Amino acid sequence: MERALIAEFEATMATLLAGLSADTLPLATGIAALRQSMRGVGHVKMANVEKAKAREADLLAGLKDPKKAAVAAE
Repeated sequence: MERALIAEFEATMATLLAGLSADTLPLATGIAALRQSMRGVGHVKMANVEKAKAREADLLAGLKDPKKAAVAAE
């Protein structure tokens, strides 16, 4: 799982960097910081990974659709 998380993080960062601007910086920073919440061992880590991925999906949707950005940032 750890290697898959690293590969996903690298792909996400590439996507964020490609569209980075002053407007997208707050969401991009939030997305990058989510990886710090993926802590724990066993079922605790899995639960934290699931929460972080759900939040990441919301924030990425905000990057694609500015109308969702305000909701995602909350």
